Order: sequence, then C-alpha cells, then structure tokens
Amino acid sequence: MDTIVFDCAKRGVFNSSSLSNIIQNTYGFTYKQHFRPMLTSAVGSCRIEKLECSFDPVKLQKMKSSLGSLTKERNRAAHTFISDVTPTVSAPSVIQAHFQNVYQGLKDVERCVRRLRK
Repeated sequence: MDTIVFDCAKRGVFNSSSLSNIIQNTYGFTYKQHFRPMLTSAVGSCRIEKLECSFDPVKLQKMKSSLGSLTKERNRAAHTFISDVTPTVSAPSVIQAHFQNVYQGLKDVERCVRRLRK
C-alpha cells in the first residue's frame, strides 16, 4: 500500500510534502480507514472517486473483505492474551486466500494509479 502511494508521489500526481508523515502515521491496513485516506492524500479528494470508479469492483470488494478479515485476525492475536489458553487461528490456506485477494486488489489499484495523468 505504501509503495503504491509513494509511486504516485514520485510521478508528481500530488503536491503535498506531508505524504511521508501520512504514510508513517498509518498503522493499520483496512481499505476505508487506512488505505483510502493515503490515496486521497496522494491524488486529491476530487480525483479519488474517479480513481475508485476505474477499479475492478469485484477485486476491490474481495480486497476490502479480506483486509477486514485479516485485520480481525491480527487484532485478536495482538490484543488478546489469556494465560494457559491456546489461541485459535485460521488455517494457513485461509490466510493465503485472503492475501491472494489483497494482492489482486492492490495490483488493480496500482494499474489504475499508473494511468492517472498529472
């Protein structure tokens, strides 16, 4: 996610010098709460809706859903500790499927960002 936003900055799509601070201060990875605000900072609030309209809606929805599921898994593992209880986690195949959805979604976002004109 950070790389897509930085690449957008390198291409001169935005004029803000505060993008580094925005990226450094973003600690989560959900679409609506974390990634979209970074993209908005990079491309501008007027262009983000146009950019989102160019995303593949199926890939975007799968990415959003998988990011939400991964965030729940991550938060449960990071913020829950009960002594002498073995935590339950999803099977690696489930996590890999989520990562595949996220990867496909991010590749589509990257493709659309690269098409943006100055």
